[in-house]
Amino acid sequence: MTGTTKFTGINKVTIEAEVDKGEAGIAEVKYQGGAARGVRALRFPTPKPAPEVKGRPAFVAIEDKETKHAEQVFDLQPLYRFADGGERLLPTLLFKKTLKLDVSKIARLRADARDAEGTDCHVTMKDGEEQTYTLLKTATLDGKPATLEGLVGKVRGGYKFFPASTLASVHLDVQFDERKGQEKP
Repeated sequence: MTGTTKFTGINKVTIEAEVDKGEAGIAEVKYQGGAARGVRALRFPTPKPAPEVKGRPAFVAIEDKETKHAEQVFDLQPLYRFADGGERLLPTLLFKKTLKLDVSKIARLRADARDAEGTDCHVTMKDGEEQTYTLLKTATLDGKPATLEGLVGKVRGGYKFFPASTLASVHLDVQFDERKGQEKP
């Protein structure tokens, strides 16, 4: 973007930085553009593309009131929040009664019906077994109450969070064709 910063109060840019002043200490300095005798130009380095993401491929289809779409992610894991506010990624999903399924053994998961206790999910395991289980919203982990917040997966440039309430389906160990919005053959 190119343009002037001479319009006072309109194109105003403030950059705050910490500057080491040696023995005197560290100073917080503000550089202002759009002010008299302020910053006249900003130059940023050429952006570089984020590195390719590697890991266990999956795609997650979400559905809420306004949108329905699927996204490719890698190394998908459940995120649980504890009563003390702490969060933890775990490799297992917790289902009604005492069933714990390792995400690495699941091939597909499709949300069917939701209620106050959890979500009925049609689960297909890697070995081909198919069952419907109730995915719990709250459970006890390591003797502490925990809430399933959603799933977290790696994407190019960071991580993507999928709230549990928006999950429609999860397909693990598959590549995703973004143009067609479906699994690659």
